[in-house]
Amino acid sequence: MAMASPNESPKRGYPCPGDNLADPDRLRSPRFAFNVPPSSPSFHYQDRPLTPPPMFRNAVLREHRRRHFQNNNYTANSTTTTTSSHAKVQICLIGAVMFFSILTVIGIPIMLFYVFGPHSPSFSVEQVSFYYPIFYSSPTRFSSLFNITMKVNNPARHIGVFFERDNSIVASYYGIRLCSGEIPPFFQPPKDEMLVQSPLTGLGVVLPDDVNQKLENDHKKERVPLTLSMMGMVRFKMGSVTSRALLKVSCEMVLDNLMTYTPNIISSSCDSAAGFWFPTIRN
Repeated sequence: MAMASPNESPKRGYPCPGDNLADPDRLRSPRFAFNVPPSSPSFHYQDRPLTPPPMFRNAVLREHRRRHFQNNNYTANSTTTTTSSHAKVQICLIGAVMFFSILTVIGIPIMLFYVFGPHSPSFSVEQVSFYYPIFYSSPTRFSSLFNITMKVNNPARHIGVFFERDNSIVASYYGIRLCSGEIPPFFQPPKDEMLVQSPLTGLGVVLPDDVNQKLENDHKKERVPLTLSMMGMVRFKMGSVTSRALLKVSCEMVLDNLMTYTPNIISSSCDSAAGFWFPTIRN
């Protein structure tokens, strides 16, 4: 076995304190690299950055395609979201415009209708004419047939009034219904006055004893109170806008008697009110 010479360093796989670690021959030695553990404090490359592992061409292409797909997908999603948001805004704007257009078309005529009117027609009793004087078919039965002439005034400047057929007028004495009738239908233009006649008939009306005695006393005093109550449907018209209302009229009058053909009207006052789907309008 050959002996190593004194000048020749022994072949060993680990460094010694006196060894020159910068020797290129030793660094290239596989034995040296194999025998030196990685945890040795004398062999670290702290200043050299870590190099990522190499990527094959197919892997690079797949990564590029993945990023390109993600970018395209994000762009498509953002475009779809923006388009849907714009569509919702447009639908809301169209709906708002249509709503306010309908509200304007319907609301302006109604607003003008109630700004310029309407006014409830006013009534006043002008004349009471008996076709024949009252008579008593028995001590407690009363019959009459007379005609009421009333003046009707339409104070509205732009609205006409249609008095419809369904109406009634009743004459009563202290709550006892004496006779009844109706006003014939007619149309009254704006700012117009006209006379309306209504025949009232009452036959065989039963009068209680106290009411009969009160009627005789009022005849002696020449102050007989009567109440006229009228109720009917009317239509107010301005241009193409029409509104229906329930008209109520109440008249309190005092006559000197119920015997003569044309009794004198001592006093009379009437109140009228037309009830709409808006609050009641009084004269």
